[in-house]
Amino acid sequence: MASQSYKITCAQLLHLDAVTALEANTYPDDAISKRSFRRFIESGTADFYVLEVNEDVEGYIVVLYRNNTNLARLYALVVSDAYRQKGYGRRLLQKAEALADERHSLFLRTEVAVSNKVAQELLISDGFHSIELREAYFPVSAAQSSDALVLQKLLPRYELGEDAAVGVANRATVFTGTYKNL
Repeated sequence: MASQSYKITCAQLLHLDAVTALEANTYPDDAISKRSFRRFIESGTADFYVLEVNEDVEGYIVVLYRNNTNLARLYALVVSDAYRQKGYGRRLLQKAEALADERHSLFLRTEVAVSNKVAQELLISDGFHSIELREAYFPVSAAQSSDALVLQKLLPRYELGEDAAVGVANRATVFTGTYKNL
C-alpha cells in the first residue's frame, strides 16, 4: 500500500457515479441507490466519505446518526475488489469511528452478513462485539447470506482505562464546558 497514493475525503456530488457503480458491483441484488447516496451527501445526520487511491474512488463509508441518541450506525463500508485485504478497509473503519466519536456517539453499530467472514474479522479485531443475530435481515442473494450479525463497539471517548477516575473527571469537565459554550 505504501506505493499507492490514497486519501479519505468527504463525498461530493462528483463522486456519485463512481460510488454507485462500486455499490452495484459489490451488492448487485441490494445496492444503495444513487438517490440515497445523494441524500447522504446533503444530510446533517450522515457522514459519507470516499477512499480515493491514485485519484480513483475505491471505497467509501456511510455513518448514520439519529437525533437524541448516543448510537452511530456504520451503514456502509465498501472497498473495491482490487484494494481489499490491503489495509484500506481498516483505514475506512478508523475514519468511521473517529467521525462517530467527534459527534459524541457512545457506540458504533453495524450489521454484517453471517457469510461475510472478512468483515467480521476486521470488526472483531478492531474491538467490535457481537450483540445479536437477525434472521432474514438482508434480501435473499447469491452474494451473501440473508442473516445478519449485529456488531457494536464502545467508542474511545467512553472507554475507561487504568486512570478511570481521572478519565471520568476529564470527560465531565469537557462535557460541562461544551454546554457552557452553547
